[in-house]
Amino acid sequence: MPLVGTLLVGFGEEFLFRRVILPYFLKKFPIRKVIILSALVFGVFHALNIFAGSDVKAVMVQVVTTTILGFYYAHLYLLMQKITWCAVDHGLWDYIVFNKAAASIPLIMGLLIAQVVLRIVMTIIMARRVAKIAKS
Repeated sequence: MPLVGTLLVGFGEEFLFRRVILPYFLKKFPIRKVIILSALVFGVFHALNIFAGSDVKAVMVQVVTTTILGFYYAHLYLLMQKITWCAVDHGLWDYIVFNKAAASIPLIMGLLIAQVVLRIVMTIIMARRVAKIAKS
C-alpha cells in the first residue's frame, strides 16, 4: 500500500505542477523564468508539511530538496511532454525516501545518492536542450 500511495502522490503533484502550473506560466513568461518559478513554487508548496506536524528543520530541507527537484522535473516534462515520466519518477523517489526500511539499507542509500548525482547531470543536459528549443 505505501508504494501505491507514494505513486499517487507523485502523480497528483506532477499533474498539478507540470500539467497545470507550468503551462500557465508558459503563457505569461519566457521559458527560463517558467522553469525557475515552477521549481520555486514546487519547493515552497512542500512547506505545507509544517502543518502536518513535521519538524521545521526537516521541512526546510524538504523545501530546498523539492525546489532542486522542481528544476529536474520541469526540464524533464518540457523535453518529454509526458507527465508519466515525471509521475513515476516522483512516486518512486517518494517511496524510497519515505520507506524507513529501504533507507536503512546501505545499498539503497548508495543508489539514492547516485540517483541524485544522475539527476543533477541530467538537469544540466536537459537545460541545454531546453535552451536550444527556446531559441528556435
